[in-house]
Amino acid sequence: GVTYEIYVQSFADSDGDGKGDIKGMTAKLDYLKDLGVEGVWLMPMSPSPSYHKYDVTDYYGIDSAYGTLDDFKQFVEEAHKRNIKVVIDMVLNHSSSRNPWFLDASKNVNSPYRDYYVWTEHSDPQTRSAGNVTAGESRRRNHWTRLRGADSNYYYYSQFSGNMPDLNFDNPKLRAEVFKIGRFWASEVKVDGFRLDAARHIFPDERPQDNHWWWEYFLQEMRKVNKDFYLVGEVWAPAEVVGPYLKGMPALFNFDMGSAIIKALNAEKGDSLAAKHKKIRDFYKGINPDYVDATFLTNHDQNRIMSAVNNDTEKARLAAAILLTLPGSPYLYYGEEIGMQGKKPDPFIREPFLWDVKAKDKYRATWEVPRNST
Repeated sequence: GVTYEIYVQSFADSDGDGKGDIKGMTAKLDYLKDLGVEGVWLMPMSPSPSYHKYDVTDYYGIDSAYGTLDDFKQFVEEAHKRNIKVVIDMVLNHSSSRNPWFLDASKNVNSPYRDYYVWTEHSDPQTRSAGNVTAGESRRRNHWTRLRGADSNYYYYSQFSGNMPDLNFDNPKLRAEVFKIGRFWASEVKVDGFRLDAARHIFPDERPQDNHWWWEYFLQEMRKVNKDFYLVGEVWAPAEVVGPYLKGMPALFNFDMGSAIIKALNAEKGDSLAAKHKKIRDFYKGINPDYVDATFLTNHDQNRIMSAVNNDTEKARLAAAILLTLPGSPYLYYGEEIGMQGKKPDPFIREPFLWDVKAKDKYRATWEVPRNST
């Protein structure tokens, strides 16, 4: 079935504070049901200092701007009444630098959370951590962030940003904490699955087998809670890198196919599209015959499909037709169904959903002034 990706802050504002929220989403479940949606993927909702919330400060909570945990439990219950599955974004590669774990670890080398992160001393900037490979072999030096403080001799590893320190999955205590987090959302909140952010970066780049092992292990643990628990992974890489992850994940996003569809439409030449699809599909099936192909056109990190085809309505319609008729489980980014436009930077591709043509329509979020879709 079709899964609909929602950036909560931009979707539906129930209380007029300018930001979309959980109660707004709940109020719009019938809209999603009428659209034919059978699942929702919700971008991060846990407390975070950023607007996008991919840097978590509390893995067991809901950001107050979006509502409460009880609000979300109600949303899950109402979604299930409509046979809509709920998949939430799970950001495990890194936390926020404002997460209490990191704050404690950064102040005290003997903190119980110190080894939740990856550290090196200023005197040896190439070393990833004691007993492990050097940064020069994999983790580039510009991914190390110096700990704030004039007298600090420590750097921590941060793949994406100094505000997002990487978690150390070589630490069994951290792994146990992650299982606890997963069980909480699966058991207490009853979500149906996780979209795994940055799934290929859990361990260093030259240790892909450890990444593959980890996700197999994680899936086993989640299925002790719910035998049908679903994982869909973000492994933004060519098919030959993506494929081995299918041993531990039921589904992976097909980035190669999404970009191929857009390229073919813009070139008005689709001769090789079917052959490319077959090649990818045969390769994946050889690894896991039961894999689910998570197809999509664009997501929250990419230019919207309408803008990607230069606002050509017919091409956008054809892109949707291809997406929705390919084998697999298609994902639709909120707003694509009404032709919303948007090109990077990121806030411009995450603009408020347009519920009505009026400038101040009910439920429209106002946290971002629309520049592309009005």
